Amino acid sequence: MPPKLKYFYYFTILFFKLQLYKPTLSGILYDFFQYNESMKRNFLILSLSGCIVATVACASACQTSIDYFHYVSENRNNVLVAEGEDYHLKIYAVDKEYPYSTDGYTGEVTARTEVYFSTKGGGQTCELSFTYDGKKLGGEMSYDNVDGEYSFSCAADLSAAREVRLTVRFENRETEIIAVSVKGEHMLSSRQILSALSDKSHDTFSALTQSNEFQGEIYIRLIYESAPYYYVGVIGRDAKTTAFLMDAVTGEILATKQN
Repeated sequence: MPPKLKYFYYFTILFFKLQLYKPTLSGILYDFFQYNESMKRNFLILSLSGCIVATVACASACQTSIDYFHYVSENRNNVLVAEGEDYHLKIYAVDKEYPYSTDGYTGEVTARTEVYFSTKGGGQTCELSFTYDGKKLGGEMSYDNVDGEYSFSCAADLSAAREVRLTVRFENRETEIIAVSVKGEHMLSSRQILSALSDKSHDTFSALTQSNEFQGEIYIRLIYESAPYYYVGVIGRDAKTTAFLMDAVTGEILATKQN
């Protein structure tokens, strides 16, 4: 009997068995493969090959599942702003390593609050005070003659703050200020923006990955210039940096710079 006719005959028998007797799947397979020993071997080889492919694919997937957020050594995750006729104030909520060093290694990270305040006729002694989450914070602000700006830093977590009321005191005057967060409802979080970047610029991250470990550190800074953006810096252990400016809502890469 020609091979094609033989296989047609076998399948015809199986079809009628399936329709008339409704046997088990194992019984059908046995009936079919008992006609041809070589097909048994082919079926076994095919099954083993499928298992090997599935195992390799699984191992490959596990090997590339790196949590890049673990390597973030600076995460500015909230910005609050206030502006008046003669002053401008920004508050940064940031998780930052200490000691701070751009060396490609991630150190221990702690939550900090940084306040920057500029006003006309700066240079006088200036004190800042505010209350957040039941804690009274503040102190004397430092003045930078080059930037013409006051600054203050303390150990506090304002990452979830929507609004902060502050008092700024000079020798002869006092100003009450309300700073409001720039974070919108549809804005991406720091983790989401990093996930988007690792997908869009995969080569940047894979070039710094060895033995399933990221050989570098990452800076994520929420910035506000009329609208919110993210600055993300990817720093290798050779101190070379690839910087990205990203849309805070869409995650689109707007600009890239290497140095």
